[in-house]
Amino acid sequence: MLNGVLAVIFATALVLWQPPALAETIKLRVPDVSTTDYVVELVTSALEKTGRQVEFERIDADFNMARQMKLFETGDGLDLIWRGESPDLKQEYLEVDVDITDGLKGYRVMLIHPRDRDLYKGVASLEEFQAIGTVAALGAGWNDVDVWQQNDLKLQEFKGVWNPEIYHLIALGGRGVDYFPRGITEIAGEAALHPDLLIEPHLGLVYANDFRFYVTKENAELHALLTQALKQAEQDGTLLEILKRANPDVYDPDKINIDGRTIIPLSMP
Repeated sequence: MLNGVLAVIFATALVLWQPPALAETIKLRVPDVSTTDYVVELVTSALEKTGRQVEFERIDADFNMARQMKLFETGDGLDLIWRGESPDLKQEYLEVDVDITDGLKGYRVMLIHPRDRDLYKGVASLEEFQAIGTVAALGAGWNDVDVWQQNDLKLQEFKGVWNPEIYHLIALGGRGVDYFPRGITEIAGEAALHPDLLIEPHLGLVYANDFRFYVTKENAELHALLTQALKQAEQDGTLLEILKRANPDVYDPDKINIDGRTIIPLSMP
């Protein structure tokens, strides 16, 4: 009798039991820009480690920033953006509190005239760098202009079309500008296009401003998922692993050699 009752209970349980539903695939529309490949790999890997799948739709970003922000704000075209840290963005949207390039966004390396290869060798502080008195070339209105001014560093702004003028003037030497500070992830490509210039081998000029992910306040669930996944990726080394794979020259001791450089910290305005 007992065996019969147990059999009925077991059969009923089999009928009522359903396999756990697979987590719904997250679909994200993102701008298709130079950093999108890295973002897609990072977010995909991070979310997969939390048991979630994600599909990306790349939206052509061949329009101005105002239009891009409009698509994001209304939710009609973009679900996720990444921008440099900004109090205004943090107030207006939900910011994922993870530096998605581990600080590389604010890391500058100088393109210089080859004769200045060892000019900065042994420099160990901002004061020592200031004392050399060399002049940076920067485009008018660039964010770095404010940073250089904040740190009492000499600079010359170039209005309008600056490329190839800046490279040309530094290569000539003695034309009022001595170096061109470039993002550490982009300088290798630029140096290859300008073999008459040299990547300065000793210093890294660094300020604390990285890319952060932003979602709208209506997308609080996505914000929570990304925060959990990316913090885990930061802690378990996944983020750095993907970053190194995306930027091999930065970590190569025979190329940019980030680990062998002396950091000159720059304060933010």
